Amino acid sequence: MKDKLVHTGHKKLYYRLRNIGIALLIAVGVAGLSAMPIALTYTFTEVAAHADNEQEQKTDSTQSIVENIENEEQLAQTNHKI
Repeated sequence: MKDKLVHTGHKKLYYRLRNIGIALLIAVGVAGLSAMPIALTYTFTEVAAHADNEQEQKTDSTQSIVENIENEEQLAQTNHKI
């Protein structure tokens, strides 16, 4: 180690901090890779829930339109009888 320190001019602290930085970078990379499947699962679940809500809203609006048409037809029939 002493030969390396003399050859490059770096202090011992430089190599220690460099090794700590490399270890920290690896730890953050592993944490990021392990978090990706969890994030994707949450995203897929949220998208599916959003799609279900949209489908329910379309169904509800369609039912309300049909009910309005039926009410108008009944109203027209009662007005026609009068």
